[in-house]
Amino acid sequence: MFDLVDYSHEEIIRFIDTGKNARTTREKGQALENLACYLIEKIPGVEIYDVDSMNYHLTEEIDIAVWNDQESDGLKSFPIIILIECKNLNGNIPTRDVAYFITKIRNKGLDFGIIIASNGITGSQDDSTRAHFEIPLALSEGIRVIIINLEEILILRNTSDLIRLIKQKVCSLYLKGSIEL
Repeated sequence: MFDLVDYSHEEIIRFIDTGKNARTTREKGQALENLACYLIEKIPGVEIYDVDSMNYHLTEEIDIAVWNDQESDGLKSFPIIILIECKNLNGNIPTRDVAYFITKIRNKGLDFGIIIASNGITGSQDDSTRAHFEIPLALSEGIRVIIINLEEILILRNTSDLIRLIKQKVCSLYLKGSIEL
């Protein structure tokens, strides 16, 4: 059975407000990374391995790298290493940023990543345009990427809700070619 850990709605709001009130792009991004770490590291068997990690070639920065022990009440069916990209932009994430995150996953020989997006991604899910085109295209290579936005985060009550959301988004990606529920 799931070992539920409750999230503090006040803490989630605090992270979001910190990002909204930030003066620099870096501070906005850091606030969203802190929120993502808060949510993810409470999942059983999941720990933050590294944050803001740059590769040795200085060509790719990973916002959050997660180690997943694949515990039965956590993310059992998901890879041992999960990459998370956080984008706290005023608008939608542009296509190039989604495509580049997919490239980072591919370059590391991984097959799963999560984008935490304050305002979603560009394009239309219905027409599979712009950034929405990149997600099913990556799936054709065996790379799964899901998007979690702030609206979805605001309704999370506990780790079970987050695990369920991740599973639902991956299933929707496979069955519908869609990242939205």
